[in-house]
Amino acid sequence: VTDGRINQPASPEAKMAVEEAISTNGIHSDWLYFYNPKTSTDKWITTRQTVAVVGNHVFAK
Repeated sequence: VTDGRINQPASPEAKMAVEEAISTNGIHSDWLYFYNPKTSTDKWITTRQTVAVVGNHVFAK
């Protein structure tokens, strides 16, 4: 956000990821958080229960 990338248009890959996430119809509705452990500096997220790892991201509830 601070580097201004939030204002750039979404990539086709990002749009496809959103469509895939929406199409699950709530299957993973308890997956409230996600983060990249290689770049995340906030340790609070590690107190959440990990439910899945997809690529570089950890999903938690």
